[in-house]
Amino acid sequence: MDHHTSFWGLAQLGFKDGREEALQNAKVYPSGHHRHELPPDDQIMCFDNLYYVGASKLFEWEKDYSPAWRFVGKHARFHPKMVKLAEQYLRKAFGLSDGELIPKFISMHIRHGDFKNDCKDTPKEYCMAPLSTLAKAVEQVRETLKSQRGVLISGAHVLITSDEEDPAWWAEVDRLGWSYINHGNERTVEKYGKWLPIFIDAMHQSMGTGFVGTLGSTMSLVALRRVMDWNGGFGVMVPFGPNMYAPKSSSF
Repeated sequence: MDHHTSFWGLAQLGFKDGREEALQNAKVYPSGHHRHELPPDDQIMCFDNLYYVGASKLFEWEKDYSPAWRFVGKHARFHPKMVKLAEQYLRKAFGLSDGELIPKFISMHIRHGDFKNDCKDTPKEYCMAPLSTLAKAVEQVRETLKSQRGVLISGAHVLITSDEEDPAWWAEVDRLGWSYINHGNERTVEKYGKWLPIFIDAMHQSMGTGFVGTLGSTMSLVALRRVMDWNGGFGVMVPFGPNMYAPKSSSF
């Protein structure tokens, strides 16, 4: 089933002719939580999921000409109080004192959690990009910023965010010298609520001058857009997939 539609495909429902045409063959579905069944209201029109909506093409957010990004998303900024909180976490991660200037850094978003399902029967280490590949991506971003932007970023100023839960993976991150926020140790949920960890991560991702993300992740995509358009930065997306990182066999 194709879930995509256009902005005007939805907008026409707000007009008399469009509404009447849609209701002729419409089926009323129960709401997800309370299972209520009501026809569309004729006074208020609200859409709570615009993920599959575009102006002319599918997944336009992946393109720099996306009107949804250029005219709306680009201008949706985080509240200053939220930014201040994210900066507090960032200074602590980088070992800075309160009020100390935050240096330019490379942010990362490495999504594993639900993406592991796309690996099918392939072992995770052959499907998800290994840390060695991510380290090469970080160096690519660092060198590009240096050569094309004249921006120098220290190897110590890399902040990684991820939903990976394997302690061995995080131990390897420590060996690489990258910084990260352990929201469990920081008791972020207890202090600010269950949504704050992901908000703080999203702000950190957007604050980078360089960015390394996960190809196919919307969170990575939005972070990349923010880094490029808000900060004049540069980023790359690292792919994953069944057997993408499996050892290559040689034939003689």
